[in-house]
Amino acid sequence: MQLPDLLARCESYPERVFATVAHIVYPELRPQFRINGYRADFALPDLGLLIEIDGRTHHSTPEQIAHDRLRDERLVGCGWRILRFDAQAVIDDATSCVAEVTATPEPLPFDEG
Repeated sequence: MQLPDLLARCESYPERVFATVAHIVYPELRPQFRINGYRADFALPDLGLLIEIDGRTHHSTPEQIAHDRLRDERLVGCGWRILRFDAQAVIDDATSCVAEVTATPEPLPFDEG
């Protein structure tokens, strides 16, 4: 996906900041990724990784935090790994956030036996 198309699909300024930096390292980054009835801000499906950019508007009340926790548990139970970044941290230093994605270990293989 070309950067202009990626940015057009982002829903917030922090997402656009993250995408601009992440696209350099991860051109396969997929925005607004739908999985198991949920939508993640970004996905790197080949790495089994979902990335969320959490702003205070939608991720700060006890109810919203509980919803995010349940959602994460369900997706992790399906084999996904999830990284969450505070929106302000992305705005302040998106490069460090992308470096954290890069430093995330590869997933362990499933045991088939």
